[in-house]
Amino acid sequence: MVSITPDKRWWVEQGEVQADTLAEAVVAELNKKMTEKRKEGQTPRVLLKGDRSLEYQDVREVLDLINDQVGIGQVQLATAKEN
Repeated sequence: MVSITPDKRWWVEQGEVQADTLAEAVVAELNKKMTEKRKEGQTPRVLLKGDRSLEYQDVREVLDLINDQVGIGQVQLATAKEN
């Protein structure tokens, strides 16, 4: 999972990353998680979670990096219901 915090910091799982290390961190996480899923015929996917206070371009920047540098075009966006 990739997360974007309200102060626009990026995290991959439990580790904070910068733009120049995002792709490497995402690939490492995918490799860890996909070994079993590939055996089941599943394709790699990334879940992107961002705070509602973010602007679209903040999220788009991360989407573009994942697509361009990791080569994954299918990114799932996490949503939460408003209370």
